[in-house]
Amino acid sequence: MLSDMDEATLLTNLMEKSSDGIYFKDMESKFILVNHACANKHKYASPDQMIGKNDFDHFSREHAEQAYADEQRIIQTGIPLSSIEEKETWEDGSETWVSTTKMPLRDEAGSIIGTFGISRDITDRKQAEFR
Repeated sequence: MLSDMDEATLLTNLMEKSSDGIYFKDMESKFILVNHACANKHKYASPDQMIGKNDFDHFSREHAEQAYADEQRIIQTGIPLSSIEEKETWEDGSETWVSTTKMPLRDEAGSIIGTFGISRDITDRKQAEFR
């Protein structure tokens, strides 16, 4: 079994080195922790700049509403979404594609306290499919 320090080291490595966006959100779908890849995709210099923001701060209203509904459904049911292909429409109108997995975030007692997810950019693959 890993010690607490080993688990912290593993989490730090995952958050700092992954090229996929990793994020944790509270019950209101506000970001409470994101990795560098997620922050960079949202055009922030530091992950700390995303804390307290939500998808309505970054995406079109339609996309943000769908993401919020998905996350609230996960919070209510505990059922994750796995490898969902999503078209992201950004505030400036640009579009990207991601493969996203979202899971319930639980505390030590097992109660759901939010969500977390991993999003992989698949824009190049989707553009090739459309050609």
